[in-house]
Amino acid sequence: MTELPLPTASIGSYGTKEQISQTNNNSRFYISSITDKGNFKEENQDNLLIKYGETAFGHCVLLVVADGVGGLQCGEIASRLAVEKLNDWWNIIFKSIAFSAFNNIENHISASINAAVTDINIEIDKWGKKINCKMGTTLSVLFVMGHWYCIKHVGDSRIYILSHRLQQLTEDDNLLNQYLKSGTGIESFERYTALVNTLTKCVGVKTEIELFEQTGTFEEADSFMLCTDGLYKHIKNKEIHKCVYKCSRNARKSQVYLRQIVCKARNRGESDDISAIILTGSKGL
Repeated sequence: MTELPLPTASIGSYGTKEQISQTNNNSRFYISSITDKGNFKEENQDNLLIKYGETAFGHCVLLVVADGVGGLQCGEIASRLAVEKLNDWWNIIFKSIAFSAFNNIENHISASINAAVTDINIEIDKWGKKINCKMGTTLSVLFVMGHWYCIKHVGDSRIYILSHRLQQLTEDDNLLNQYLKSGTGIESFERYTALVNTLTKCVGVKTEIELFEQTGTFEEADSFMLCTDGLYKHIKNKEIHKCVYKCSRNARKSQVYLRQIVCKARNRGESDDISAIILTGSKGL
């Protein structure tokens, strides 16, 4: 078995004021990412993680988007802790799993990520009490192995898949989605805005965490996007579809397409941090 990890890339935006973008291409996937600091913040509260390795079970990728909760005091610390802990999971726990002869490796990986997220929730709560600072973060995790994927999600960041159409795989943990699922109508734009900006779940605030989970398979030509709410609030689904599609068709220009869609969100009034990761097949190179 090839040692893990081979080519790896991790991206962390710790208090940066400028736009950060990075690509990581390998024999199976092409991964592009961008994070852009909000207009009125001293620090970027988004943190990203990208890890890649080749194993006997296939090409493996770990993608993470964590958006520190702006309404709390130490959102950037919470999102950074989440990313650092999942980086440790990849380097230690996943490597151990990948070198073991498990019959149901998918189940082991899924359960192991669950345990890691539970530990993250405890760690953020512990740090908050230690420095007397309430903190929390959204967390969207996509793990890919071969043609199998596993999602763990809390908050209002999103994971999409572009197959024959664009599909949002995660659910938004906010009051708007809670109201819509209950059949309650939204009478005004002001009420809509208040509901969409109010989180119902995040990591680090409560002692127990309720995860959105999903597993599935995907085709060679399918693509994924992970993004924070700063991107999609001012960008329509058809525009996200177009961006991901163009990245899948011409992966080497995906960084350009990501910058373009971030600029479009900024021009439409988005002031929050904006981050996104796109994973496409390397055949689009």
